[in-house]
Amino acid sequence: MKCILCGATFPIRPIERYSIEFMGELIEVCPHICLICGFVFLHPQPDKELLERYYGNQNRVLTETAAYQDQAKWIGDVKGRVLDIGSYDGRLLKELQANGAEELYGVEPDESLNIHYERFRAMSIDDLPSEMNGTFDLITMMHVLEHVPDPVSMLGRCRELLKADGRLVIEVPDLENPYIHVEPFWMPQHLWYFTPGTLINMLRKSDLFNIWGRSRRLPYCGYRIEADRTERVRKCSSHSSDREELAVEIYQQRRQMFLERTRERLERYCGRVAIFGTGEHTQFLLKEFGDILRPEFYIDSFREGEFNYKPIYKPSSAPLVKNVIISSYDSQEEMAAIIEKAGGNPIRLYDNPVAYDTWGGE
Repeated sequence: MKCILCGATFPIRPIERYSIEFMGELIEVCPHICLICGFVFLHPQPDKELLERYYGNQNRVLTETAAYQDQAKWIGDVKGRVLDIGSYDGRLLKELQANGAEELYGVEPDESLNIHYERFRAMSIDDLPSEMNGTFDLITMMHVLEHVPDPVSMLGRCRELLKADGRLVIEVPDLENPYIHVEPFWMPQHLWYFTPGTLINMLRKSDLFNIWGRSRRLPYCGYRIEADRTERVRKCSSHSSDREELAVEIYQQRRQMFLERTRERLERYCGRVAIFGTGEHTQFLLKEFGDILRPEFYIDSFREGEFNYKPIYKPSSAPLVKNVIISSYDSQEEMAAIIEKAGGNPIRLYDNPVAYDTWGGE
C-alpha cells in the first residue's frame, strides 16, 4: 500500500471497515489515512471491471439541481471550446453555453443517457485523440476526481488538453464538511477523499498547475477550486496529517450521534410501516436499524418486483399505510410530498437537508 500523494508506505492506518453489496457482489470498503500527508483513500479498491459496469449503465434518474447553475455562475464568462469530464446529460454544458461557450464536449461513460453534445464514451480522458491537445479554453470536473483510478494522471492529461491560458475547475466532496447520513461517507465508487489542503497538494504534485487562490467551500458537501496551466514546476508544500485526522475523528463522532438520534426517532413508530426507496440508502437503513424496522412493503418510482423479500409498489399503486419512512437524503422533501398528498405520514430522517441533487420522479 502506497499513498499516491506523498509516496509514503508507512504509517498508513485503516479508518473503518464495512461490507456492502455493489453491482451484485459483496465487497469490502476500507478507507485508510496517510499519517504523513493526511490523504485518505480506499484500499483495496473495487475491481476495475466492476466499476466499468457501474459507470457504463447506471440508469440514473435525471435530476433537477441548482448546483449546475451555481457552478456556471461561479465560472463566469466562457469563450471557445469547453470539455466537461463526467458530463452526465450535459446540463452544466448547457449553462456554460449560455455563458458564451461555443463548442461543447463531454466525457460520459454512462450509455443509458440521452446526450445532446459532442460526446466521448470513455472511462478516461486518455482516450481522447491527441489532436485535441492544447485546444480547450475550459475543462470542468464536478465530483469526478474522487472516482478516477489515477487522479494524478488525470490532471496531467487535463494539462495537455488545455490551451496555454486555459482554466481547470474542479469540485470534489469535502472531507472537512462531510455529509452525515445513514450511508457512510466512504463509498465504494469514491476511491479518494480530499480536503482543500490535499486537493491543492495534488494539483501541485502534478507540477502542472498554478493555484491563484480562487476557491469556494460549498453549502453541501463540496469544495470547488480553479487552477490554470503553468510551465513552472512546483513541488508539494509541506502538509501534516493533523487536519485530516481531526476531520475523520469529528465525522465519526457526528455520525454516531446521528445514528443514535435516528434510532430514537424510528422507535416511536410501531405497527404497519413502509419504506420509500430501495437503493443503497435503504441497504444501510436496514443494516443499522433492521432490528427495529419491519416494513410491510417498499415504494419506488423506478423499480418493481421485490426487495428484501417484500413487494415493491409504485407510489400511485401502493397500499394505504399511515407511516412511510423516507429513505433518501437528496430527495427527502420531494418524496415526503408524495406521501403527504396520498394521505400518509412521511417519517423524515434528516433535518434541513442541503442536497446537491434533487429528484425528478413521480
